[in-house]
Amino acid sequence: MKLTNPGPIQVYTLTPTNPLPSWHLGPNRRKRPPPHTHDSLLLLQDFTFPEAGLCIRPSPDGNNLISTGTYKPQIHVHHLPDQSLSFSRHTNDVNVSFVLIAEDGSKSVHLQGDRWVEVHNLMGRVGRVRVPRYGRDLGVDWRAAEVLVPTVGVGPTGAGEVFRLNLELGRFVTPYGVDVGDGDGGALQGGVHAGAVNCVDVAEMSHGLLAFGTSIGSVELWDSRCRVKAAVLGVFDGAETTAVRFHELGLGLATGGSNGVVQTYDLRSPRPVLRKEHGDGERIKGLRFLGQRYGGTGDLLLSMDKSAIKIWDATNGDFWTSVEPDVDLNHVEWIPDTGMLVAANEGVQQHAFFIPQLGPAPKWCAYLDHRVEEMAEDAEDPNAFVPDKRVGEIYDNYVFLDMEQLRELQLDTLLGQKNSKLRPYMHGCFVPKDTYEVAKMTMNPVEGEEQRRKARLEKLEKERNSRVRGKKKTDEKDAQTLDPRFHAMLNNAEFAIDKSSREYQLLNPSSAQPKRAVESSDDEDEEDRYVHNKPSEVGDGNRIGTTSYKTSGKAVRIVPKRSAPGKRSKSFGELASTLPRHNAKQTTTNIVGDKEITFEPSSRKKQKQHTDGVKRPQKDRRSASKNTLRGL
Repeated sequence: MKLTNPGPIQVYTLTPTNPLPSWHLGPNRRKRPPPHTHDSLLLLQDFTFPEAGLCIRPSPDGNNLISTGTYKPQIHVHHLPDQSLSFSRHTNDVNVSFVLIAEDGSKSVHLQGDRWVEVHNLMGRVGRVRVPRYGRDLGVDWRAAEVLVPTVGVGPTGAGEVFRLNLELGRFVTPYGVDVGDGDGGALQGGVHAGAVNCVDVAEMSHGLLAFGTSIGSVELWDSRCRVKAAVLGVFDGAETTAVRFHELGLGLATGGSNGVVQTYDLRSPRPVLRKEHGDGERIKGLRFLGQRYGGTGDLLLSMDKSAIKIWDATNGDFWTSVEPDVDLNHVEWIPDTGMLVAANEGVQQHAFFIPQLGPAPKWCAYLDHRVEEMAEDAEDPNAFVPDKRVGEIYDNYVFLDMEQLRELQLDTLLGQKNSKLRPYMHGCFVPKDTYEVAKMTMNPVEGEEQRRKARLEKLEKERNSRVRGKKKTDEKDAQTLDPRFHAMLNNAEFAIDKSSREYQLLNPSSAQPKRAVESSDDEDEEDRYVHNKPSEVGDGNRIGTTSYKTSGKAVRIVPKRSAPGKRSKSFGELASTLPRHNAKQTTTNIVGDKEITFEPSSRKKQKQHTDGVKRPQKDRRSASKNTLRGL
């Protein structure tokens, strides 16, 4: 996602960037995952064609997107809620145009380059008919259930023909005869100077008139109910009418010419209301009324040629915005009630554009609104508002240089080498970006030194930002005065917090608990210790260990032990003399002390007496050898 048109009306290009060329990825490039960059956004899966896209249209229900391209000629159908390719189908010839005849896009009519008109559904081609001459455009008259095919050349009557294929009858009916100038019915049909009906449009939302743009610069209006010509507008002098579009209300009509001029008409007047020029002289390929802008008033008109898309104010002609992609455009469609434009263009990758001021993102990609908000809020992001790449940067990792630039950088010596990194292309070469930077710094050492200095500063700044920094506590009194809106309230005595109140202590029990001393005592010998309840009399010299207990919330005091006079001051002999004496048994050995312990083991004979029929004492637990109940 890239901002391609910064300014009041921002335009975002949703086409993913290609950092590497196809010849660099090799033949297995589809198997390799594409390198992701900071602006990579995959809007639709396989939104590509091998060579170019020709025509694209969204379904009326907004769930499918149908597009045609080449080469090989094929049809792609994307399911928008899944943002994926539903199926693709190849055709026999290049598609000129197609129209959808079903609400969900499941049925369509295609005009092929070999004069075949084919009808397709989800299963494939269900039928086809061939028109007598080459077609230029395709339209549908819903009231008569007819497909309109404007063609090149004139009929037997000397007028251009718009063939009518009736879908109900399944055959052609009498065509419309449109004036395309003086022509010979037997002349070469499809020649350069042959008259033709170039475009068609139907006012299906209003009165149902048919508008045909011709090669002589006129626009003819026909009534399909009685099949008669209603009016003729002489739009362009010396130029062809290449595009025509009705307004939804039916009173407005926009026309585009081969000279790059757009004119709008009110059907009640033959004179144009507005006249706008694209400025590049290319023929107008498409027109579309966009309705009212998002959050504004007034209708917008979209006009497109091969190089640019321009949006005007349909009421006063003021320029609104424009889109100029890097590739040539073939067809552009607007997704109704949104700010998204989809385009079929020359090149592999097809384009999509998002204009937030035109409308919200479609419901199947609603995340685009959040992405736009993030990019708009981040004003420090250099990649968010870069309008485009510099000249020569087609790919992210390669730079295109012509032969003169190669000689200036002394890179022309690498041409023709076996393992050269230069890739010849047209009138120059693709050079890897790292090789280009090294050569540039070698030719200009001052600039190279400046770049190295900037690289060092960026590295230091990156390391500085990666440091772990502590959060400094804000003073409570200073924090109250930071916001001037609450200054009067915080200085009011009625809003003051009384930390000694009972309500504050109930809500903050941990912070409101008063400090108290903890008495420690030893229960082993209470006679030798006493508890000193005055912590102020104990100094730091009597503290055991190196841990400070000032921040623990409890004051722990350990008092020295004082031995009671008596046992501690007597010797062992004096203490032993106070013990009661007992008369010990006289034995043959000399006994030292006043106590004696004797061990007398019993003999084996006494243990065997239990086997002589004497009743044994009852065991503490039963035997596990057999069931105790059996012995009863």
